[in-house]
Amino acid sequence: MYKLTVDILLYLFYMQIVYHIHIILSTEMTDMKNANFPTDAEGRTYHLYLKHGETASRVITVGDVPRAIVFAQTPGFEVKFVRVAPSLFTTITGLYKGTPVTIITSLMGIPNMDFTIRELRYVCQGPMAVVRVGTCGSPAAKVGEVTVPTKFHTVLRLPDGFGPGAENATVEQQYYISKTMHGDDDLIKLLQEKRNRL
Repeated sequence: MYKLTVDILLYLFYMQIVYHIHIILSTEMTDMKNANFPTDAEGRTYHLYLKHGETASRVITVGDVPRAIVFAQTPGFEVKFVRVAPSLFTTITGLYKGTPVTIITSLMGIPNMDFTIRELRYVCQGPMAVVRVGTCGSPAAKVGEVTVPTKFHTVLRLPDGFGPGAENATVEQQYYISKTMHGDDDLIKLLQEKRNRL
């Protein structure tokens, strides 16, 4: 089994982009039927370029390739599969101490995370456990602090709440704040226990 290094991943990245652009331009795009959830003739999803059998049901999502490499270099992780999609989502599937795990770059922003979760759900069989490891702002956390939230909100900046004429805008006029969402209680508890050991 090869050791995953930045050089190897960049090489794979280059080779797969060239390869997949060639395939997509020549045949794959014509095989896609559903504009709302396009897949090709082999069942590969449009953004992640994955099909059944290429991912595990335990998933770690990160924002970029260097972070994915850090996880893939964890002692006990054995890389079995690497895919760089034409849209630059990178998937590394392997075994961590014998347990199948997928590490995937969800890149940045809500739309990319939406593509990641919906397309992973399509190619994964059975229950899934997805953990997003990344950075975010918080009025309560300190820089560098590892947090495991028990609930969360989606916050979107509203353009009309800023700029000329919006000097007295309220928070509600500047931001859309979703209703409270909750993760899986058992997974949160497990993550909090692991975090407390750091």
